[in-house]
Amino acid sequence: QALEKLPAHRQQSMAEVLLQLEEVRESLVSTVGQAAGAPAWQARGGPASTFGRHEILAFLTEIDDLLTGPLAMEIVGGAAALLAHGAESPTKDINSFSEFDKRIEHAAALTAQRIPLRPVLGHKAPRGYDERRLRLYLPFRNLVVWVPDCYDLLLMKAGRASAHDLRVLAEMHRAHPFDLDRIIDRH
Repeated sequence: QALEKLPAHRQQSMAEVLLQLEEVRESLVSTVGQAAGAPAWQARGGPASTFGRHEILAFLTEIDDLLTGPLAMEIVGGAAALLAHGAESPTKDINSFSEFDKRIEHAAALTAQRIPLRPVLGHKAPRGYDERRLRLYLPFRNLVVWVPDCYDLLLMKAGRASAHDLRVLAEMHRAHPFDLDRIIDRH
């Protein structure tokens, strides 16, 4: 749909498609949960603590304060969208494509803010992902944070296409509109 429109109208069309996908997904989740006799919140995975940008930064600051030397941390998913790409919807955890370093896990266990660290093993990053990752220049002494660029994160979130993922993509697009031609050229 978006490709058929003039370039000036493509960005708005992309936002409309993302919102339509989110509505369809929410409808399906609600219908499946009701058909199984489960409350709507349970069909979505149940109530859970969520964390916004401020809480994630406070958590990472605590980890940084506990580290004794430089250490890199890759963050993907909702936390990356919050930290680097203008998303506003909170997340339930901090994800990475690999296991978290034991020193980070140890420091995380000592923090006041307990945000789950969850590796998403078995997921494949888009081709060329490592070369496009972005280093976040946060005011940390020791912790170096890497996140996917917005187009790689778009592919990761769109591939899963949960209602939350689609909402995050719409927020990212509102903050910094995706360029449809760039998506097509790259992927």
